[in-house]
Amino acid sequence: VMMYDFYPATFAVVYGVILFVLFLIRKFTRRRRNPFIFSALFALYLQCLFKFTMLPILVPLPGEELSMTDAVPWTQFIPFHWLFNGELNMRQIVGNFVLLIPLAFFIRRILGQQKRQHIQLKTFLCCAAVSAGIEVGQLLINVLTNYPNGVMDIDDFILNCAGAAAGVLLFGLLENRRCLKSQK
Repeated sequence: VMMYDFYPATFAVVYGVILFVLFLIRKFTRRRRNPFIFSALFALYLQCLFKFTMLPILVPLPGEELSMTDAVPWTQFIPFHWLFNGELNMRQIVGNFVLLIPLAFFIRRILGQQKRQHIQLKTFLCCAAVSAGIEVGQLLINVLTNYPNGVMDIDDFILNCAGAAAGVLLFGLLENRRCLKSQK
C-alpha cells in the first residue's frame, strides 16, 4: 500500500507557497479588507483541516487485494450510531464538534457587516457545506482509490454542524460584548 500524507516538511513547504501566493495577491490587488495575518491564519487552518480530515490517503499497489480486516464500511447513514452501538469515542466526538468552530469565526469575519440574522445563517450554511464537502470528499477518495481511507459518516456531519452553530453563537456573543463595551 502506498501512502500519501502531509509530513512536517511537506506541510511547511506547502504553507510557505500559500503564504507567498497570498503575499503576491495582496501586493498586486487593492482589496485589503482583512490584515495579512488573518489570511495567513485562515490558510493555516484550511491546510490543517485538509490534513486532519482527508489524509493520509492509502492506495493499494497493483495486485494487492483487501484483506477482511481492511473491509470497513465506506458510509454510515444511521444518525447517532455510536450512541446506540456503544461505540463511544470521546476524542472523535469532541474533535468533530470542535473542528468547524474556527471556520465559523473566519467566515463571519470574511462576510463582514450585514444584517445579523442573515449573516449568522450564511455563516452556518457555509460551514455545513464545508462539512458536507469533507464527507463527500472522503467517499470520493475511497471510490477513486478503491480502498477504505475514511468513512462518510452522518454523525460527523451532525457534530460538525453542531460545532459550527456553537461557533456562530459564540462569535455573536463576543461581538455583542464588544459592542456593549464600546458603547460605554
